[in-house]
Amino acid sequence: MGWGSRAAALGALTGLLAGCSGYSPKSDFTPPSVSIFGGFGAAGPATEGKATVLLSSVVEGLTCAESRIVVARADGNVFKTVRVEKFDSLFGGGAGAAVIDLDPGSYHVVQVACRNGANVVYAGANPRQDAVPWQADHWTRSLASFAVADGDVLDAGALVVTPAKVDGFGAGINGRKASLAVRQSGEAALAEIVRVRPDLAPRLHSNPMQAADVKDLALGKCRLVAPSRPLPGDGSSKLTDALAEHPEAAPVIKSIGSATTEADGCVPEAAGGLPLAGVAATSAALAGQ
Repeated sequence: MGWGSRAAALGALTGLLAGCSGYSPKSDFTPPSVSIFGGFGAAGPATEGKATVLLSSVVEGLTCAESRIVVARADGNVFKTVRVEKFDSLFGGGAGAAVIDLDPGSYHVVQVACRNGANVVYAGANPRQDAVPWQADHWTRSLASFAVADGDVLDAGALVVTPAKVDGFGAGINGRKASLAVRQSGEAALAEIVRVRPDLAPRLHSNPMQAADVKDLALGKCRLVAPSRPLPGDGSSKLTDALAEHPEAAPVIKSIGSATTEADGCVPEAAGGLPLAGVAATSAALAGQ
């Protein structure tokens, strides 16, 4: 879609959404707790000396209740977290992009994540295997980059992560090789800047971020977990009896309910199949037996 057509679409969306006071996501999922980094509210009025950026991420083949994108700046040989942004996907009936204010300069997308319930699929290096994916202050790799100037209202597009296709039901997500690309923001993303920044929407211009040339990108998958809570001692919980009879169920019960609101760890997906990198080597080994 050319920018002229996109501008017309944006105008139409402005008219359609002018009477809206916001939306209520259809999803019942509660977002997990996040790290100390900000950026979790609707964008406010334009700030002098700042730029406004519209951006999003997609993991092809997955429909997410919620997506997150980590924005960082270069800090020596690593990248330091600036913002952790969440946005509801169409699956949750919510926003199609994040709208954020940034100081002028160059930025990097260092991780993207797709969450459904307590399950998270993500791309981007994490310092600890069992950490909640987006909770890190420094990163070792950039997935994409963009730059903004003072007063800019920029559509940086969507960073698209595409998992490599493998055959068979045994091929899990964890460790699956993936590629990166950037595409223009869709109508849902354009609608989001109209919703939260109707005054800035007419100034929005497109300059898509640049995907990094990453040769060995692989997806990770994990399940959010939270600290165990004491079960009620007044007999109101049947889980007390269940745990007494089946103590092996404790890890599962721990991950239910509070995991999406008080997550302090994310257990990697168990090896249940062949990741892409191992398919050829395993086939060759079997052939040699």
